[in-house]
Amino acid sequence: MKYFDKDAVINALQDEVDMLRTILSMMPGHLYWRNKEGYYLGCNTNIANIINYESPDELIGKRPVDFMSVELATQVDRVDFEVMASEKEQSIEEQGYSQDNTPAIYLTRKSPFYDREGRVQGVLGISFDITERKVIEEKLKIAKEKAETANRAKSQFLAMISHELRTPLTSIIGFANFIRQGNIDPEKKEEYITHILNSGSYLLSLINSLLDYNKLENNKFELIDFPVHFKTLAEDVITMLSASAELKQLALVLDFDAKIPDWLLTDEKIFLQILINLIGNAIKFTETGNITLRMICVTLKKKTATLQIAVEDTGIGIPEEEQQAIFRRFYQLENIYTRNESLTGTGLGLAIVKKLVHLLGGKMQVTSEVNKGSKFYFNVTVPITTAPMTDTDVVRKPMKRIAVNPKVLLIEDDALIQIIHKQMLEELDCKVDVTDSANKALQMVSDKYDILFVDIGLPDITGFELIKRIRQLNKKMEQIPIVVLTGYSDENEYQRCMQAGANQVAIKPVSIETLREIISSA
Repeated sequence: MKYFDKDAVINALQDEVDMLRTILSMMPGHLYWRNKEGYYLGCNTNIANIINYESPDELIGKRPVDFMSVELATQVDRVDFEVMASEKEQSIEEQGYSQDNTPAIYLTRKSPFYDREGRVQGVLGISFDITERKVIEEKLKIAKEKAETANRAKSQFLAMISHELRTPLTSIIGFANFIRQGNIDPEKKEEYITHILNSGSYLLSLINSLLDYNKLENNKFELIDFPVHFKTLAEDVITMLSASAELKQLALVLDFDAKIPDWLLTDEKIFLQILINLIGNAIKFTETGNITLRMICVTLKKKTATLQIAVEDTGIGIPEEEQQAIFRRFYQLENIYTRNESLTGTGLGLAIVKKLVHLLGGKMQVTSEVNKGSKFYFNVTVPITTAPMTDTDVVRKPMKRIAVNPKVLLIEDDALIQIIHKQMLEELDCKVDVTDSANKALQMVSDKYDILFVDIGLPDITGFELIKRIRQLNKKMEQIPIVVLTGYSDENEYQRCMQAGANQVAIKPVSIETLREIISSA
């Protein structure tokens, strides 16, 4: 009979148990097992560390309520006893805490375990901390929502911009064809020409909005501070937009605080653009009542004044959930396919205003109530200054006085633009010579000309280089007024023109009124 070493067997079994306990304690995640009465039979090291036990053995014989909040313990018990009662595994996400006692999210799988007769003896659970994964998932979800919102806005913008371009172009082409066909009475012809001009003006406004927004997006919009008489500025805006308000029988009111200093140092053009956009928007969305431009002196110090600029209307109002969205680019308050014709636009106006206000150091805000009206406002602090020595534009180089019926050299390579600008100048009693290249211009330039109009995009050398060469010809050419007529509206292009030696820069399309002002101020 073979000798049976009882102690060796017991030792071997104990070694296996110890090894199994070691393996279980070192398992990744958070492992535990409980009996059917709900007492813990064991856990791994990770769980012991979280609840600040020195050893997993300390958990044996305890229940969840012994080391966690009643609320969390109730949650754990509910699921554990449900698994034992149903004898079905469950995978759940549950709240808990990490080792540094910060809230954490766990992915837990709980399974019943059985004795040899197949009776449920307890529950085995293993959890993994997925907090970081959930944070990443949430960020991805937010990013996805933003991308989808951006794509919807982009699609809506493309549909809208297609409409906004094609509609006035249809008018221009259609009415131009009617005129071309002839046999139109003078009154009808005048009406068609008015429609063409209005459609062209709208297209120019649309393009300017797109270009302005692009410059703001690329941080190419620069402030040019100059003494501004604020009350005059406010009155000019009211005068400028009063006709639009009167067409809808709206009262356009100025409420100007007498405490506001006469002269403030700021960028007048940016202020004008903000006010024109805000008041124009108010007129667009108001059918009855009034629109008020309100300027209040909030605080007055020795060297600065803090103003609140507000535009208030009695229009359709904006739902609360839309009041921040309206400042997003390309955002339309109404569906572009169903909106009222009078409410057309690019969805860029308020986005541009928000960025311009930020440039001035303010923050654009809105309060509104549906069917009662809206108030758009911002606070801005500006330096107090004194009246300028002259009313000459700060960025304009002085030009010598030119003769009545001035002799003009127009340097322009586009044949159609040549015709338009030449006729405009002739209507202003100018004697005009035209050339289409820089090299020809250099041969023609002499002191017989009183003023030069130069395009930048020429076929042989750039307008920048041409201006430099003209200035270097002789002493008289150093003094001749040079005005750039260009389609480039970037600030860098403007600076290059001025550095090359230009006196003024005018952006195409140039109106006859602009040419008259240039010539009269020269």
